[in-house]
Amino acid sequence: LTEQPKIGDLACKWPVNHAPKADIDPMLLPFIDCIMEGIWSEEQKLTAAKAMSWRNVALQSSQYQKLNKTSKLDTIEFAQLAYHTLAGEHWLQEQGHPQAALIARQHHEHWDGSGYPMSATGQSICLEARLAKLYDSYLGLRKAKTYAQACDHSTSINKLAYGDGYLNPSQFDPQLLKRFLNAEHAIAALYGLGDLAN
Repeated sequence: LTEQPKIGDLACKWPVNHAPKADIDPMLLPFIDCIMEGIWSEEQKLTAAKAMSWRNVALQSSQYQKLNKTSKLDTIEFAQLAYHTLAGEHWLQEQGHPQAALIARQHHEHWDGSGYPMSATGQSICLEARLAKLYDSYLGLRKAKTYAQACDHSTSINKLAYGDGYLNPSQFDPQLLKRFLNAEHAIAALYGLGDLAN
């Protein structure tokens, strides 16, 4: 252990007068609309999108930016990066945003309990966080990364529906996944306007 890198302070910190901003993603609300049509009102969809936009707030802090830019993380670095869920939750609680804080903590949890940071399962994960998990997984597949090429829509759908060794359908709320797959043509049209790999 003495040879391992020292774990730094992982709390969210920003320079004075440089508070973080919500990660405004123009695709998030239309995605929510596709999945939650007939379940949530327009006001509920907008409220959820606003709260979900804060889920990765900790990644705006310098120590997480450094970790997030590393192409391959060792075990300790991955654990440090995973802590962004709890760091974001703590900061959002301090700012008086309890729902956004809960989403920040839970958006990497999996329906089957294989996620982090608390290995939460099923409906103990808030609905917005379950929706964010599905959204982030699809978006992650469509974007090019240093370690993987971008997938087209059809390949992304297959990976979410059947798994690929990293993703597994058991990670997702089965009802949300079903609604996502039923809306795949609308999702394709939504993301077909621009190539997310760019």
